[in-house]
Amino acid sequence: MIVNNNTNITSDEAYSLLIKSSKSEYAKKYIFNSFVFIVGIPILVVGLVTKNTMYIVFGAIFVAFSLVLCGFNTVSMIKIPKMVKEKNAEVCEYGISYSYRFKEHSVILIAKSNDRQTKYEYSYTTLKRITEYSDKYQLRFQDSLTLYVYKSGFENQKMEEFFRKNISTSKKKIKLKK
Repeated sequence: MIVNNNTNITSDEAYSLLIKSSKSEYAKKYIFNSFVFIVGIPILVVGLVTKNTMYIVFGAIFVAFSLVLCGFNTVSMIKIPKMVKEKNAEVCEYGISYSYRFKEHSVILIAKSNDRQTKYEYSYTTLKRITEYSDKYQLRFQDSLTLYVYKSGFENQKMEEFFRKNISTSKKKIKLKK
């Protein structure tokens, strides 16, 4: 069954959602950072204990590389609000309106902001995660695309149940967060 949803996001709300999504993407970079650091420390320690110059140099390179990456990531995290404003100026100023059409295997999205209208189609096979909040659903697709579907945009409770059935055909479970 086809389910329609109209979600309107105000400019302030769009700005905060964009910042939140961006920060979660940048936070993942700290995982790689930690891995490089964890690999570098034992190499450095073994080199210092055995007084092997090659191990000391490689360990120091790994540790220094991870510290530099950590610095770049931290600076990027600090600059996120400014970057979001620059790259999404229209959305941050006027807000955005989403018209969703959920089908059995895909979703068609028409995004309207100010005078611009854009149409997209996404398959549920590229859906990575579905999170349910008290007032909205967050659909995270591959390529770090995040869609927010507000519960108030459904015509009635039955349409929301059909949405849940359609979106669950990709065998993804809906995680509940409060």
